[in-house]
Amino acid sequence: MKNKPDDSQALTKIAEIYFSMKKYKNSDEYSMKAIDADKKNPLAYFIAGQTKAALGDSAKALEYIQ
Repeated sequence: MKNKPDDSQALTKIAEIYFSMKKYKNSDEYSMKAIDADKKNPLAYFIAGQTKAALGDSAKALEYIQ
């Protein structure tokens, strides 16, 4: 990550790992970074939606999943 801090795929994977560990705030942070790095990364949007839902923000979850 030091060499490529804007690597959307790596950021998405980190978000996915945090999500699987139920560390939703960390997952949210990294999924947002992944989206910022690549607006066309569908997996980042999906994980962001799942994370928002887990955090209780259904409206935002729908925005990211749609």
